Amino acid sequence: MVNPRNEAAALSFLLQELSTTPEQGKENVLSGLSAFINGHELTSTLPCSPSLPEGTSSAKHFNRWASDRGIQSAVEQAEFHGLRGAAAKVSIEALDTVVNVPQMCLINEDTAQCSGIGQALLTLGIEKELLLLLYTMIDRHDKDSDFAPFWNSLPQSFSTGLSATEEQVSRLMGTPVHSTFIEARQHIRQQYVAAQPVMQALTVAYPDDITPDMVDEDMFTWACELWYSYAIEVEYPDGVVRQSLVPMAHLLNHSPWPHIVRYGRLDEETQSFCLRAFRPCSAGDQCFLSYGPLPNLKLLLFYGFALPNNPHDIVSITLEVPIDASKPMREAVLEEHGVQLQHHLRRGPMSPHLLACLRVLAADDHTLRQMLARSGESLTQAGAIDLVARNLLTAYLTPLMKAYRAALQRCRSSRSGNVQDGFVDVMYTAWHARTLEGLLDL
Repeated sequence: MVNPRNEAAALSFLLQELSTTPEQGKENVLSGLSAFINGHELTSTLPCSPSLPEGTSSAKHFNRWASDRGIQSAVEQAEFHGLRGAAAKVSIEALDTVVNVPQMCLINEDTAQCSGIGQALLTLGIEKELLLLLYTMIDRHDKDSDFAPFWNSLPQSFSTGLSATEEQVSRLMGTPVHSTFIEARQHIRQQYVAAQPVMQALTVAYPDDITPDMVDEDMFTWACELWYSYAIEVEYPDGVVRQSLVPMAHLLNHSPWPHIVRYGRLDEETQSFCLRAFRPCSAGDQCFLSYGPLPNLKLLLFYGFALPNNPHDIVSITLEVPIDASKPMREAVLEEHGVQLQHHLRRGPMSPHLLACLRVLAADDHTLRQMLARSGESLTQAGAIDLVARNLLTAYLTPLMKAYRAALQRCRSSRSGNVQDGFVDVMYTAWHARTLEGLLDL
């Protein structure tokens, strides 16, 4: 089976190597790229329409700033169905440069440490992650910052699970997703509380430059959302991969069938970071980046959207060993055969690992003893307990499916029709409900 993300990453790596490849070798690679693209129909299923260049002053200011600093781009800011994205200014072919950004325009931990506020924070022994967040919060409000046009081009607020209202999160009550959201939000809250002494000290030490509203909880969450959703992995010549904000690349939206992958190397000779296309994009069409092989849970939590027909989507469940006289023997069989209780369900055929686990949990004592005696044999072979195993799966999934259906109903009834109100996306809960229904129909 072809995994779009893995294939895209592999092809992108090949493109990195082509700058030193003889012409004949380039032709061979290009031929292979074309064969792959034509054979696997890597086309986006996301809605697209002719782009509408955004004419806001912040966008124009950012474009001038980018041009003055040598940022080269084959895409431009545009609107697609009310959402910001990147439209191809010209037809882009495989191997073409989509975005080329000088190293001095990348924002990462080095940028933060070399800044004035970064130097002051380093003397306090602050961890790099917190230093980067504080730098982002403070520099964002500095009108004289070298990156002011970039900061101003960013959304004033995000619509992710980290900043959603309590009411929005409550729509997922009863599903495993709800606890994941609560834990992530609590983690951000704990980070903020731990950082408060430092932030209060900064407002006292620099009252004219750093005001309390610049470092409050909303701004802290905004900075976390920014780095979670916009950072790109950049490999430096020393081999270290640094999470970096890449101006112009921040306009690119996600697709499981992208034109570009979210990774690249800093060219030591040109001192620039280049993202190349591995498949064509027609002029005016939306050009997509891959954020990675992310399930809808992570897309919704960290990016604020979900995708229909997401090939990487999963429903996670943890099965439990029945508490009865056979529990010690079941646990021994699970350990002997290396069978896990946690599983990630996908639409399609049942995983052999899940089937093996169900067979152990549903087996009687006689079958369990046989399993222990055949420790070297696979538990995924057809057996007499399949019907019992299926019934056990039904018993696990039915309550979960009911919970997702209830969440789906709450999502549908609360939607206002506003794109920005689509935090808990109906597609997400509907997809999970259909996944569970498909498994129950096996």
